[in-house]
Amino acid sequence: WFNLRALRLWKNQLTTLPDTIGNLKLLEELRVECNKLVRLPNAIGNLLELRELHCWKNEIVQLPAGIGHLVELRGLHAEHNCLTALPPFLGGLAELRNLDVSHNRLETIP
Repeated sequence: WFNLRALRLWKNQLTTLPDTIGNLKLLEELRVECNKLVRLPNAIGNLLELRELHCWKNEIVQLPAGIGHLVELRGLHAEHNCLTALPPFLGGLAELRNLDVSHNRLETIP
């Protein structure tokens, strides 16, 4: 498990991800789209090699602060969720090139 570079759990019925996901230190791609997640664990911030995070088509209401630690993140795909605001820490992700938060409930942007 600890050598995984990509983890694809899309199109399941997941309602949570365990905090232990933060132990996958070499993970570069995490795909959890098309599940029933209402939140992502803050431990996701331990995935310092993560470049792509696909969490679209869930029921996520807020992005965890841990995402602000993902200095290698290039793509964040969180469309079709229940987000009402984007956290200011997204602006600090220097490598972020693709941000898709369409089809949410955004009321403000930072």
